Amino acid sequence: FYPPRRPPCCDPTPAAPTREPRPVRFGPLEERSHQQKMTSASRSPRRRANTTPVVDGIFIAPSASAPMQRRHSVQVIAGQGIVGDRYAKAAGTYDVLLASSKTPGEREPGRSITLVSADDVEKALDAAGVQPLESIGDLRRNIVLRGISAKELLDAIGSEVTIGPEVVVFVHRHCPPCMYNEKRNCRPGMMEAVWLEAGVNCEVVRGGTLREGDQVKLKPDSFRPDKIDCGLQSSGFFTRPSKRTAQQVRDGVATNRRSLEAALLRGDVEGMRRAEASYGAVGLAFYPNAAAPKPPAAEGGERPMGVVEAFVIVLLPVAVLFSMWRPWEQQP
Repeated sequence: FYPPRRPPCCDPTPAAPTREPRPVRFGPLEERSHQQKMTSASRSPRRRANTTPVVDGIFIAPSASAPMQRRHSVQVIAGQGIVGDRYAKAAGTYDVLLASSKTPGEREPGRSITLVSADDVEKALDAAGVQPLESIGDLRRNIVLRGISAKELLDAIGSEVTIGPEVVVFVHRHCPPCMYNEKRNCRPGMMEAVWLEAGVNCEVVRGGTLREGDQVKLKPDSFRPDKIDCGLQSSGFFTRPSKRTAQQVRDGVATNRRSLEAALLRGDVEGMRRAEASYGAVGLAFYPNAAAPKPPAAEGGERPMGVVEAFVIVLLPVAVLFSMWRPWEQQP
């Protein structure tokens, strides 16, 4: 809101006499330039600030590494996500690593649904000289928003956001971009360019129908910092890769290794194989110190042992023996 202007009769200082402006005539090029200035003036920050954020696009992927599909309307389930999306089915590329920091053994709650500002992603790519994405959905975020900045989304961490008349989500953390997505889109430098603009991870608090064009609003008095669950991330997880220290890189490797060992103990071999396949499809190795992806087996031939099978054969017996040895150690 802006303070109302006082009418001329209330102004204590008399207005200076004004001359009638002379008409301005433009040539063809000057006319075009004048129109462009008037158009940009109509898009002033004040007018943008008064617009309500809206859902510009809804995207899902039925499985890990599957292409994103646009939907005009979807059903959202509390505690799960969008019906038909890989993370609602706990079948995403990173599900094998996503463990809660507050509830041991449980899945990180903020992986139900993701929000991203299309405006700021486009600006960040342009500022970094990175080729624009064909669709913001290629960033592999679920809900693409217009009329809201990336900073406003990050500031909403710890609060509830309403999307449309029914859906309510709780914003848990920043959702950093990954090298897998940069390789998949063939956009060198994209990960660094959109590091702060890549969106946020949310938990679905209340489900319902979500449609393109729905308005997005911060729910008043909903800030609960004690509820934030960022997952079991390393110390450098939220740090821009070019700014990470050597210690943060080592912490990241160690954290991923512990997550993989936990996945082995709970028997999530399918999740490990899924992550390996997604990264291998773009020429990356998912596991720490893993060799380059193996070529597919010849037709009719036996498939060579992969990294997942090697982990299972070597580490699982060790883990079982260790769990049996600890009770003996505690006996008097």
